[in-house]
Amino acid sequence: MIIKKSNERKKRVEKRNLFFLIFNIFILMLLLLFFIYTKDNNTYHSEWYKTVSILSLSLLIYYIVYFYNYRLFYDFRFWFIILTYLFMYSKIYLRFFGIEDPFYRPFLDKYALDVLYTTGMIVVCYTQALFTGFTWIGKRTKKSKLYKLKENISDLRAKKLIYLTGSILIAISLPFRLIVDYNTIATTYLTGSYSNRAGMTGLYNDIAILFIPGIVYLISSNYKKRRFATILAITTLLYFVLIMIMSGDRRYYITGILAVVLSYLKAYNINLSIIKLIILGTASNIMLNLLAVLRVIRSRGLLSPLEFLKQFSNDLINSKGIIEAMSEFGYSFYSVVQVVRFIPEYIPHQLGIGIFGAIPTLLPIGFIIRDFLNKVSISRTINVLDGHTLGSTIVGNLYADFSWFFVIAAIIFGKIMYEATAIKTIDNDNLAYARQYSMLYVLVNSVRASFLEIFRPSVTVYLIPIMILLLISKRGKFNGSE
Repeated sequence: MIIKKSNERKKRVEKRNLFFLIFNIFILMLLLLFFIYTKDNNTYHSEWYKTVSILSLSLLIYYIVYFYNYRLFYDFRFWFIILTYLFMYSKIYLRFFGIEDPFYRPFLDKYALDVLYTTGMIVVCYTQALFTGFTWIGKRTKKSKLYKLKENISDLRAKKLIYLTGSILIAISLPFRLIVDYNTIATTYLTGSYSNRAGMTGLYNDIAILFIPGIVYLISSNYKKRRFATILAITTLLYFVLIMIMSGDRRYYITGILAVVLSYLKAYNINLSIIKLIILGTASNIMLNLLAVLRVIRSRGLLSPLEFLKQFSNDLINSKGIIEAMSEFGYSFYSVVQVVRFIPEYIPHQLGIGIFGAIPTLLPIGFIIRDFLNKVSISRTINVLDGHTLGSTIVGNLYADFSWFFVIAAIIFGKIMYEATAIKTIDNDNLAYARQYSMLYVLVNSVRASFLEIFRPSVTVYLIPIMILLLISKRGKFNGSE
């Protein structure tokens, strides 16, 4: 009887998942048909920001309802969607709500209205395609054989195994993390400007990037008392904030902070009460203000930490953090505009080279294939043609490769990210969350980076921790019951 009820429940879940998949594809098809119908309409061109804002905000409500219904606010997918909105739509929303953005006008005047409208619809379709991949759950979620602990291992020993994995990751990566950070700060001070900073690449950075996964594994293990995890998390956050102030670099430090905070909240099942929400909101506002301040001073001469606090301490606690952050992050949309502006009119579609061309970066042969990698990074060529260096994004990467067929690639990309971070694919919850938040640390950067930039770090963070975990587990004391 129990087995029969279990099978019936599985069938209901499978039907529900299939319905969501079909429904999300249907929404995506409607968006594509809407663009085909309106792409030559000058009215939609002139008010492109209104159309894009209404469509994207409507979808955002749908996404939030979905995540709320399944209680997924700590989930990787929720934060990826939120950050995608922050990076892609922020400046559009400022325009839509009539909020002054002094950094918006030059880009508004630079590009044709039809290009802006097309780009806006590309981003909207990308967001929906990504969400479709995120919620594409098959009939049966396969358990990861790679991330499987011994079946007869006790819960306490599993926690110790995860804790030791984190300890080894930190022991290996901490010296390289310090070297990379010191080099970034030293370069900044040498040039006297945040805007001229340069970071280390190659082996040093590959190892240094394992530092946050190490912290996440320690916290997620739940092996030590909560006080230990609290001190560890706060120390890491303060260190990363200090490095951001002194170097002007932000990308991996911000995602590192996000990964640490989420892993801590989830590890101890912290319910966000009103008081905790106020504290978290205040801290978030200060962090957003810090990012806004960094944007301002990156264009000026370098300041010492003391001068930084003297000149900008008041700015760190003002109430304009959200608007400033929206103004700061919204430039990512215009990196997609660049792609649409020059592809395919001046440069043909890349037919997958931006995706598959990143695979050789797994090997330390960058100095041999440097010219090839320059071709893989289409944003470098476009930045030269356009005269503005706005970086790259996955959505621009996919459109440059596949034209409007990018929506299929985006669905697959979302599905791959879901499988790489899914909790239910691992039997042990502590290990599952350690993997998810470690992967969040690097994958979230694809919102503001190309596939070429995130492929090697993603593979490193996915494989190295589990290789260490498996090596430890082969030791006799971790096999068998207590």
